[in-house]
Amino acid sequence: MKDKYLFWKIYFFLFIFIGLIGYITEINKLTTPYLIDLLISLPSLVALYGYAYKKKFLNKIFWKVYFVGFLIWHIIVNWTSLIIESKKGSIESQLAEIIFIPLFVAMYLYGFKNSK
Repeated sequence: MKDKYLFWKIYFFLFIFIGLIGYITEINKLTTPYLIDLLISLPSLVALYGYAYKKKFLNKIFWKVYFVGFLIWHIIVNWTSLIIESKKGSIESQLAEIIFIPLFVAMYLYGFKNSK
């Protein structure tokens, strides 16, 4: 039987791997704002894991509110940092944003569509 969540399971581990590589290579830039961003972002991994493995964490209201808040946070923080670092339009920043698209899809599905 084909696992319809296989993509999400693979994406979960790839996302963590890419994130770890990103933080390791930028370890000298891990200032307070980056650490705050990391702490605010951690629940998104819980939602991704929960969706990929059909596990329930917290309630749907939390995930709905978190999804909207995290989306706003992500847009503000990442676009602000792109402008400050003058990287707007770079291939690296565009690739980083593309990598986040499935995360937001999974978070939306987990909070708004997941029946479990």
